[in-house]
Amino acid sequence: MTRYFQVPTIMCVGCADTIRGALFNLDAHAKVTIDVGKKVVGIDSQLSSVSIQEAIVNTGHEVTEQ
Repeated sequence: MTRYFQVPTIMCVGCADTIRGALFNLDAHAKVTIDVGKKVVGIDSQLSSVSIQEAIVNTGHEVTEQ
């Protein structure tokens, strides 16, 4: 099941790449989609929502679950 997180601080593809890398470090098999324009991260993973949010915050971004 894909969960979606609003990340209002995503400004560019570089931001998206940083977030994607952090999530893949936790789950190399995760399916991650990031819409920079809508500032939304989608992830299909066994990771908990808390772990996902912490990984995003640790890259310097703000996050809220949708």
